[in-house]
Formats: sequence, C-alpha cells, structure tokens
Amino acid sequence: MKFKTILVDDELLARQRLTRLLQNYTDIIEIIAEASNGEEAVQLIEEHNPDLVFLDIEMPVYNGLEVLQKITTDPLVVFTTAYENYAIKAFENNSVDYLLKPIEKERLLVCMEKLRKQTVHKINKEKLLSDIEIVNQEVNTKPQSIPVKIGDRTILVKYEDVLYFEANDKYVELNTIQNHKHILEYSLTQLSLKLPANFLRVHRAFLVNMNSVREFRKGFNGAAILVMNNKEETKIHTGRTYVEAVKKWIEW
Repeated sequence: MKFKTILVDDELLARQRLTRLLQNYTDIIEIIAEASNGEEAVQLIEEHNPDLVFLDIEMPVYNGLEVLQKITTDPLVVFTTAYENYAIKAFENNSVDYLLKPIEKERLLVCMEKLRKQTVHKINKEKLLSDIEIVNQEVNTKPQSIPVKIGDRTILVKYEDVLYFEANDKYVELNTIQNHKHILEYSLTQLSLKLPANFLRVHRAFLVNMNSVREFRKGFNGAAILVMNNKEETKIHTGRTYVEAVKKWIEW
C-alpha cells in the first residue's frame, strides 16, 4: 500500500531535503501536502486525513505535540527534529520513528522498512505526553551550565550564554554572548563529550554553540564562515575536516 503523507516543518530547506529523500520510496510514500507551521498542519491533517505525517517538534504557532492534541484524526507519525534532546526514548516508543535532522539516508531507510513490513503502530497520545512529563522531571536535575573556577570561587555559565570555546596552546577559553572570557581546565575533546548536541566542533581550535550562530556564509574552497550572535558579530572559519558536519547542520 501507499501511505498518503503530509510533511510538516517550518523550515523550507528541511521539507525540500525530506522530499528529495522520499523520492526513493514512491512505492510506499505519496506526498499529498506540506505544512510550514502547526496551525497549517492541523488544518491539512483534518482536511486530508493522511495515513502518515512527518511531524517536526519545534514549530511556530503550535509545536508538534500541540498539533497532536488538536487533531481528531489518527495518522501514523514520524517525529523529526534538529535537537537530540532528552525525550528521544519517549518519542521512539510512542510513534513510528524519531528522526534527527538533517535526516540521513541510512536512518530514513530503517524507518521506511518499518512501514514496508507493517511493524508500526498508531501513536498513543496520552502515553507519549505522560512519558515526556516524566523525562522532563528527570532532566531538570541535570546540569545546564558549565562550572568555571575564578580564584577561590566557582561560577556557573549557562549553556545558552556560551558562544564558543577556543583552544590555544595550553588552555581553552570560553567566550560568552556578553563578551566575557573564562579559562577552563577542560580540553575541547572533553567538552564535546559533556555538552549537548548543539555544541559542534567546527575547527580543531573551535567548539561552537550552533544555537548562537546568527548567519552562515560560504568561505574559501567550500568552507563555511559562522557569524556569531554577539554585538561584535564574531566570525569563525570552519576547518576543512569539519566543514561536512557544519553543512549537515545547516543542510547545505
């Protein structure tokens, strides 16, 4: 059978990428509509009653969970998001699948095989929301800041205030959006293992908070230039061996 499918994502590039990837599965997927926000998604799902919805979680107007609460139909759901957050298991256990953006061909293939083999189930909205609430309570106990020693004091710098980390010969410097600089005792490799997925190594000397990037520019020889979201608009050039990871992040 073919699954009548609606794509829901507020990012045009993400919808275009998913459309291209799904062209390899026209034997089971028929895209009938696209929505660019939660309100539009509710209208289209109610109007078309699709078999399957690729549903972004973070969207304007209504997020993915609010869309599910508002619709009266009961489609199969594949969640998509750019954030590898704490609720992955809750989404995986209560939907067809959970795909991280940018969606990889190999990972989408696994999802499509589930559909082909009919090893999928309808979403359980109540259980999903319950599981997410439980995980939310657990995650609130996890650190959301970086300890920085200053003399005999230790201050906590929130993740959201971090612009980037820069490695010099003998130390790593933390740079904040408020233009504060702190010397750390961690290496960039140690930080990469400790920090959330939005902190991306873009150069052997730079680990960047991708949520604090204001603009992406094409650099020399296919590299990228990241313009940071601070008053000075700091520019960070990617290293050649790291540029593919940056391109995947912004779906170049």
